[in-house]
Amino acid sequence: MNFLESLTALQYLELRGCKVMTSVDGLRGLSSLEYLNLSECEALTNVDNLKGIASLQYLNLNKSKKILKETWPALISALPRT
Repeated sequence: MNFLESLTALQYLELRGCKVMTSVDGLRGLSSLEYLNLSECEALTNVDNLKGIASLQYLNLNKSKKILKETWPALISALPRT
């Protein structure tokens, strides 16, 4: 377990501009997360584990250019509707 997975009450996470993160695997345990900003994360390619965060209401992936367009439909359909 990484240190982020132990922060189960965390609701807001701002990782904008992170240049080295390639996936969100370490975020899968954040069961209370409502806001996530991953914009301008240039190396980010894998966001599959966001599907398991049912509380997520806001997700920003603007200018995270390496995320494949093919992953968008599956990700969007897995996120909760409000």
